[in-house]
Amino acid sequence: MAVNFLTLRSAVANDMAVQHLTYSTMVGHPTASHQTVQAIVASSIMTMGHVGIGATTALSGTALNVVGSTIISGNVIINNGVGGTLTKTGSTTGYYGTFTGGTASNSPYLEFFASGTRRGYFGNVSLTRYEMFAENGASIIFGTAGSTRMTIGADGTSTHTSGDSSYIKYGPNSTWSSYLVIGATPDRAGASTAQVITTNGNLHLDAGNSSDIYYGLYATQRATPNAHRFSGQVFISGDTTVNSGLTGSEVYTNGWFRVNGGGGVHWQTYGRGIYSADSAGASYGNVSVYGTGINTWNGYDINGRYTFMANGDTVGVHDRNNSWVWRNVNTVMYINKTLVLESVAQNSDYYSQVAVLNGSTLQKSQCMMREIYFSNNVAWSGGINITYAFYHYNTISPVQIYGKCSGYYSGSGMMQTTIRLYSQSTGNYYSYPLNSFVNVGGNHFTVPLNVISNGLPTGWFDVYVYSTSGWITDGNDQLTVCVQILPVRDF
Repeated sequence: MAVNFLTLRSAVANDMAVQHLTYSTMVGHPTASHQTVQAIVASSIMTMGHVGIGATTALSGTALNVVGSTIISGNVIINNGVGGTLTKTGSTTGYYGTFTGGTASNSPYLEFFASGTRRGYFGNVSLTRYEMFAENGASIIFGTAGSTRMTIGADGTSTHTSGDSSYIKYGPNSTWSSYLVIGATPDRAGASTAQVITTNGNLHLDAGNSSDIYYGLYATQRATPNAHRFSGQVFISGDTTVNSGLTGSEVYTNGWFRVNGGGGVHWQTYGRGIYSADSAGASYGNVSVYGTGINTWNGYDINGRYTFMANGDTVGVHDRNNSWVWRNVNTVMYINKTLVLESVAQNSDYYSQVAVLNGSTLQKSQCMMREIYFSNNVAWSGGINITYAFYHYNTISPVQIYGKCSGYYSGSGMMQTTIRLYSQSTGNYYSYPLNSFVNVGGNHFTVPLNVISNGLPTGWFDVYVYSTSGWITDGNDQLTVCVQILPVRDF
């Protein structure tokens, strides 16, 4: 073994000075031209300045400049654990720091250890995959300006923490040049920007300005429509238009349930309902029934027992336990119950209709009573005419004219008072003379008047009272005339 000292000189003057190089050699058998060095063991290299291997010029700011491939077996320590920088240099863009190797299909990857355990790695790139993994309890953290912005926890939970800017904005898309904002942030929607955000815990779903929100549009266009399920209360501000059927358990409204046009309420299972009287073509009323009722009777039921209903020309109230309460067929009304009038107001009209029974039929009766003339100071014998004295509603009811008159006779004999009826509708006269006898002349006396007429025509009548013989009257005499239309035709 021989110990030699070797001085290496750099290609650049004064760029490298080797103080000592200590090595040992094991020399084999020499050949004709050289000696084979089987091993060189270097103890240390102390440098001053720069060392270049394969370089023709010094690289400023570096201690070692190696040109060409370098194979390192073992660990590379940068600044011995205190800290350091791994820099890719180059004066123009397009320079890459390249980490190659691995297998034919995957690149190598860099591993990162803490406390002797691998906590993450990245690399292992294939044709379709680039990996960046945290493991063994570590999280992946992304940040800006020294603050954490996004964290992927060891359990896979992702959080984006950036205050009121905690959102992700996607877009623009190439077809519509529009954006989508998702996150926890104040309102970010605008022209061509939709959002799904939370503010104070509320969830906001907004389309871009003046744009629509579609639920299940594309699935419906594919003929595979979605069911939209809402649990809990749904509050809608503004008008809502439903272009198809709306099905629910119950519907409540704090205002009116309004139907546009001629619609109404329809019981789908039974094929009937109610709608406006206008839609039914009615001349009166508010509500009309729609469709055919049970057993072809249309109407309104009350508690499953009483039904106000109609079928053709028959209308009435039916009691399912006791048949009809009343019904009207064409112009005839049938009453199946006892009719009790608990409180009937006094009629204030001059002419009244009295209801009477004709067999089992309740009909109107021509029945009225009225005083048509009264005076205690009248010379009536020349004639008193009372126009529109009474109205006769039918030709059957008798008419009674009654009252009293006073006067005197010059001697004894017969005096005659005539009551004449005039029909305004036919122009006919009906005269009824009444005779009175007196034995003492010159004295005033009073006699009754009473006439009953049958078969008079209908319409208005005048009554004329006058003396046809004997009566002498002056301002001291009286005349009272009453009319009564009787409710019976005979006995």
